[in-house]
Amino acid sequence: MTALAVVVLVGAVLGIKAFQLNARAKAVEESITAIQNEITGLKASTVDLYRERDDYLKVRAGLLKQASFVKMLNRVSWSQVLSVVAKEMPKRLRLTSFKFNEAGQVSFL
Repeated sequence: MTALAVVVLVGAVLGIKAFQLNARAKAVEESITAIQNEITGLKASTVDLYRERDDYLKVRAGLLKQASFVKMLNRVSWSQVLSVVAKEMPKRLRLTSFKFNEAGQVSFL
């Protein structure tokens, strides 16, 4: 009878341990699934961040280009610029106005 009791006791202990290990394995699987979902979300947000970074770099490059153009214009007076334009312009044309756009381009009309 004691052998039977020992077998039942060992079986009960092993059954409890197996149940605990099974519960722990399910918890680990759920944790892995949650981490994988988080990784997927982070990858999606990373794409958005790279897109925002690229947009920022384009705006920054445009602003630097404008700043360098303005810096260049500050070194050369408008009278000098218009003097060169007047010398290079054919005699039959007349300058009536000019426009300066955000891209740093000057249009003469």
